[in-house]
Order: sequence, then C-alpha cells, then structure tokens
Amino acid sequence: MTSAKTIARSWQRATAALVAAAAALLIATPARAVNIVINYQYDTLNFFGADNPSGATAGAQAKAALDAAASFYSTILTDNFSAIQKPADLVSTASNGVAFWNWTANFSHPATGALETLNNPIIAANEYRIYAGARSLSGSTLDARRSASAVLAAWAGRRATMAAPSVRVRSISSTKPPITSRRRLNGAMSRADLLVGGDRSRSTAT
Repeated sequence: MTSAKTIARSWQRATAALVAAAAALLIATPARAVNIVINYQYDTLNFFGADNPSGATAGAQAKAALDAAASFYSTILTDNFSAIQKPADLVSTASNGVAFWNWTANFSHPATGALETLNNPIIAANEYRIYAGARSLSGSTLDARRSASAVLAAWAGRRATMAAPSVRVRSISSTKPPITSRRRLNGAMSRADLLVGGDRSRSTAT
C-alpha cells in the first residue's frame, strides 16, 4: 500500500518537473511586444466590407486575412516602442514664454493616394499602426505593385493598399527630453517593413 509520504514526494517531483518545463518554455519563447494595429478609418470605398467588388463575403475575407497577418506578426515581433504623445506645454517663469511641442504623422491615403497628415495623434506603447484601404491603380499589375505602398489583394482591377505613417517631431525647447518616433523594424521584419511602406525612423526634437 502506497504511503502518504510516497504520494507527497511523487507530487513534489511532478510539480518540480512542470515548473522546470514551464521555465524552459518561457526562456525559449520571446515575450510579445509589438502590437500591429490595422486601422480601417481610411477605407472609404469599403473594400474590406460590404462594398468589395466581389461582394460582402469577399470583403469580410479580405479583412480577416489582413487581421490574421497582423496578429501573426504581433506574436513574433519583440521590439519595444515607447508611446508617442505630445507633452504638455512648458511655461517659463523667467521669460513668461511658452515652449510647445507638435508632431505630425504623414502617409498616403490608401483610398486616394493623396498625402494625409495627422496632427499630434496619440500612439500607444508598442503599437505599430497601419492604415488600410483600397483604390484603383493604373498600369500593369507589376507597375501597380511598384507604385503602391503595398498590394494586398486585387478584385475587378481594384487593389488594396496599406500605409504606415512617417513621423516628424519638432520643438522650440531644448529643456524637454527628446521625443523619438518608432524605429524601423529590424531583422526578420525588414522585408515586411518594406512591403507595408512603413518608415518609423528615429527622430529627435530639435
């Protein structure tokens, strides 16, 4: 008959083995950091919805595929990005002046190709934001791929495009700590970064 002490020792050994296995798994698996966010605000033609030329089902499938790709890369990228947010104005008690900060995010509108500028948007820590939409592209498919930020899918001559904003930061104060934009994704993401046309190059306030 198995004693209580023997059972306890068996449980202790089993627990220790599970803890060791879990620790090894944590060491082997990099922590998730980057959160790729697909923003459909500029999908004004509703390509990723009911107005897709091939129908609502095709639009939903296109959106699901894009969201799945974002989720996949979010699970394997371990870059750490600080949040981007305009700091509060700096009021000088000596000169009665005010130093202020502004930054803009510039990108091609995915539905029109026109330059889109956002003033002082707030981007959360570790967020890599991509604006998705669609527009018709002239020329051959090869030319369209070359001219677009990215070609994700094609239905009835309409192609989906994505744009990741570039960042410019300016300040009139040298007393504030530098604000930096997201740096370009390195390593395994370099080709994907090129695909989406992202430019998160490092900038400092001047």
